[in-house]
Amino acid sequence: WWADGKKAFRVDGGSLQVTCSPKALGLYQYVQLKAPNLLKGYQISYKASLSNSTSTDTVGEGIENGVTKERFRGIATFLRGYNKNETILEFFQDEGLHTYTRNLPFKPFSIMVVIGCVGYKGWIQIDFVRLSPVSLKCEYVSRQDILGNHKHNCDCEETKPKPFSLQAVGVDNLKYGIRMVETNAPDDKVNDIVSLVTHATVDRLKTVAFALSQWGAESAATVAIYNEARNGSEDVLEKLESFLRGYGLSLNSLRSTRIIIVEANANELYPINAIRNIAINYTTTPYALLVDADIIPSSNCKQEITNILQSDFFKEERDKNALVIPVFEDNLAVHQESLFKAYIKRSRSKVNLKSLVKKRVFSIYKSNNQPRAHAATDYDRWWESSEPYQIEYESQYEPFVVVKVNNNPLLPHFDSRFVGYGWNKVSFIFDLHSAGFKFHVLPNSWLIHRTHQKTKYSLAFAASPTTRIKNRAIRFEWLIDNRNDVICR
Repeated sequence: WWADGKKAFRVDGGSLQVTCSPKALGLYQYVQLKAPNLLKGYQISYKASLSNSTSTDTVGEGIENGVTKERFRGIATFLRGYNKNETILEFFQDEGLHTYTRNLPFKPFSIMVVIGCVGYKGWIQIDFVRLSPVSLKCEYVSRQDILGNHKHNCDCEETKPKPFSLQAVGVDNLKYGIRMVETNAPDDKVNDIVSLVTHATVDRLKTVAFALSQWGAESAATVAIYNEARNGSEDVLEKLESFLRGYGLSLNSLRSTRIIIVEANANELYPINAIRNIAINYTTTPYALLVDADIIPSSNCKQEITNILQSDFFKEERDKNALVIPVFEDNLAVHQESLFKAYIKRSRSKVNLKSLVKKRVFSIYKSNNQPRAHAATDYDRWWESSEPYQIEYESQYEPFVVVKVNNNPLLPHFDSRFVGYGWNKVSFIFDLHSAGFKFHVLPNSWLIHRTHQKTKYSLAFAASPTTRIKNRAIRFEWLIDNRNDVICR
């Protein structure tokens, strides 16, 4: 079982007790199917007990920040097949023993069972949860006939990395309309060896303009813009142009920037990893600093990366090195934009940055809510370092990195199954590790994450148990794909 909010779950004898809260809580069990063609359906049985405060009059939906917030308390099944999926929510309404049977709407390759609640207070207690097959014929179907092989055969052989290609990242299957705009004149030559590679929705272009100004107007960059409103591409470019003017720039002054406008498909979550792959595919420099829309590089960032790449430090195995750029976040209010820009200017040196961290203007990114995300960078060592240093990969590490993106058969792609939020970058960093990449931290450059209001995508993700359930199923799939590496490494 995989617990989401594990402190809320308690095993008492043979019973599971869940302490509900407004936050989403889930306990997930993923079952990989070997022979779905033998199944007509499935049956789930369980016994439930409820506290008085989880009474049925709280069932329903609410509105939070303009986003419909689903409430759920019960047991769910998530069926996943090729290009198909379905979530079935079964609410706990009454106490006692319950059994329900569902026919399969398609032939799934997995079934995930979820016990949980969101939007409730009180507790639920569950006993005797059982998932059983309903076969096409009346004869008995054994567990071995139905289930895939869950045994981990750990031979620790060297992992064969997934090659990066359009076919591998699934761009052909996404059916997006893509328009590329090059800002450099035809006779301009791009001499840079590293590009800033980022992605954004249209509502994040203001921060992208700031990032481009910090990176350098004449420096190579690739920006993939997800046009979810399906405005004309000229409207998108005009909006970016208006934000660039605030930094004394224009599209014409960006001499080496590629802007990729990706037309959105209707009613889909932000395809974050597919957009990242599109941006990488359109990058012309050998190396890329891979960041997100809300990340601002230090003013010396490009120069330090270039100096390191041109030095003898990485003479060998350049294809298998990932340069880590430490990242911080501001602690300012969303509306304090002018103050944020002023602090960015004040943090031009490492000494000044450290002073601002001590004053709590900036802090290590995600150090409060996800400390494992950047712990491996070893910030205590970084403050004292003047040379690059190698670090060991740790579970759930998700730094921003520089990697060789062109003519690099060892580079894995971002797994495009991940959409919206949850493990989209964690999976990529682990895939780098599995492919044999070494992580080195650069000592004299850094990134700052700009605090922002939650996007409609993040609000929708937090409000929807069905969306979270799908994300967890994809995590299980990814873990199974990499299970030898997870155990061996």
